[in-house]
Amino acid sequence: MPRTSTAKVIAIKELMEKRKGSISVCMIARDEEGCIGEALRSVKDLADEMIVVDTGSKDHTILEAKQCGAKVHEMLWNNDFSEARNVALSKATKEWILVLDADEAIAPADHEKIRALVLDGQNSAFLFEQRTYTNGSTGPCAEPVSCPDDMARGSDACFGDMQIRLFRNNSSLRYACEIHENVEESLLMTGTPVRESDIVIHHYGRIEETTHADRPARADQLARVHRKALIWGALDRKGMPAYPANPRYLYEMAVQFLALGRVEDAVSHARTGLEFEPKSWHFWNVAGLAHLRGGDSEKALACFRNGIYLADDSPELLNNMGAALMESKEPAEALIHFERAIGLEGNNPDILRNAASACALTGELENGLEYINRSLALDQFAAHSHAIHADILFRMDDFAGAAQVLEKMRFLPDTPFRIYLKVIQLYTRMQMMEEAEQVVGAAIDEFPDQENLWYLAGKISELRGANERAISLYRRVLAANPCHADALNSLGCVYDRRGQLDDALTAFRHALRGKPHDTQLEVNIGIVLDKLGRLEEAGRHLARAMENGERSGFAYNALGCHLARSDKFDEALVYFTKAIELESSNATYYQNLGFACEKMNLLTKAAEVYEKMTAIDPRTAPFAQERLMRIGEPMARET
Repeated sequence: MPRTSTAKVIAIKELMEKRKGSISVCMIARDEEGCIGEALRSVKDLADEMIVVDTGSKDHTILEAKQCGAKVHEMLWNNDFSEARNVALSKATKEWILVLDADEAIAPADHEKIRALVLDGQNSAFLFEQRTYTNGSTGPCAEPVSCPDDMARGSDACFGDMQIRLFRNNSSLRYACEIHENVEESLLMTGTPVRESDIVIHHYGRIEETTHADRPARADQLARVHRKALIWGALDRKGMPAYPANPRYLYEMAVQFLALGRVEDAVSHARTGLEFEPKSWHFWNVAGLAHLRGGDSEKALACFRNGIYLADDSPELLNNMGAALMESKEPAEALIHFERAIGLEGNNPDILRNAASACALTGELENGLEYINRSLALDQFAAHSHAIHADILFRMDDFAGAAQVLEKMRFLPDTPFRIYLKVIQLYTRMQMMEEAEQVVGAAIDEFPDQENLWYLAGKISELRGANERAISLYRRVLAANPCHADALNSLGCVYDRRGQLDDALTAFRHALRGKPHDTQLEVNIGIVLDKLGRLEEAGRHLARAMENGERSGFAYNALGCHLARSDKFDEALVYFTKAIELESSNATYYQNLGFACEKMNLLTKAAEVYEKMTAIDPRTAPFAQERLMRIGEPMARET
């Protein structure tokens, strides 16, 4: 018995000696296969054991962690960061605990400093600086990376935050708070002092997270941001009391709500942040982005202006201001801001692309071509940039060049949905219907739930003369969304051409309920009512369209036709003339104007109109010749 007791005492002494200065690295993770390996390798030579608690990964996070030598434990996620942290602590067996996240790393040069702290033997917890790197100054207190540093990974800026990351393995030390979890309360309760250190935790989770209006993140980064936003969104009411006056917390919450699409919550947190830091352009910036994504460009512009007043040398703000002006249909003013941003950050492919887009709309095509070529030289795989390049070439009448650029885009990975729409639009404008149909098919394969793609497939079928297929596709859209105004309008147009006037009228009227102020729908209804002989009703709809500001050649021509049916040829002649002024390449408008001139006995004028019509569209030559022969007979008799 005494021998056994002695053996136990010796074993315990040996165990305690073995534990002296030993370190357990504790980490929680979920879907972090892209970075967890690097995080664990950065401390593998320092740690005596590495504990990873996985909260439900769907990727290869667990495999990556095990391959690095970590002990992996799995648990169900309960929307509680502290719970997950404490599970990791409970699995640790070494004397000290070093807390690290999967998107962080510790420089090899700091390993010896950490060993010195734990071998010192004091009963203390230690503050490390968490240095968060970003692609730009995207938050309060961000500072530019001043000197070359391998750990910065080429980032533009960073901000620091002192956090307790090293403390003794003590069952009384546990995390509290479901979000922004912290160990401070239990350190206070146990009387554990907290000491500062000069050790840095390098945090990379924000490198791809930006607050630009248009810069896309990688798919894996977006997934992480979205997941984080969902968690924070579920816990914000519980977590808010923990840091009620912390600007960094408020900013992070605003950014996460923005990623989640909760515009009002993003604005609310940004506004609260401004109460604490009224001169922080970062809060104005995120508030502006929230308004912009919520469709309120006027409020977005006001926020960005306030931000620029505080920081007129921020390329990020100037770029976002330009994006808001583009949404407000002010491309000329937007271009001014984009070019100011380029003067400050000339190698930013996103800003260069935005400037090119503004140039396309203002007619500065040569400048636009220069900007888009510079953007593509910096980022050749940006689908949006290729789409703008093709658009500029199209506007420069270089259809072959535009087609070549669009062909390249078929091989670009991860093309966003809105870029597919742009490409389809360009192919349609270039009358390349077969190519447009192929792109629609590829887009539907990637985004099968996007009803607008099915609508575009119907529109292309309609333009190719496949009316039955077009009707089928429009009905498919309407089965999913009975109020899809564009599908109803297009369906009405097909019915109109087929002479199914009552069906066309029904479709147009249903569409007008969804878009009650749509002037083109008013015109379409007026045209069908005209054909049905309901001239008084037709006149009301056409007049309403003109009163509401419709100024297209299509509308003027429709009103001219209505007046002609009412034998008001003198008035009709005025509207046909206006239609030609707006759309001088439409042969139908010349035809109608010619008829009106004939009815007014303006035969010389009618002959001139028919000759111009033939010059614009040679296919109308037989019709024009027949009308000229008819005109020639009475003119000869008069002579």
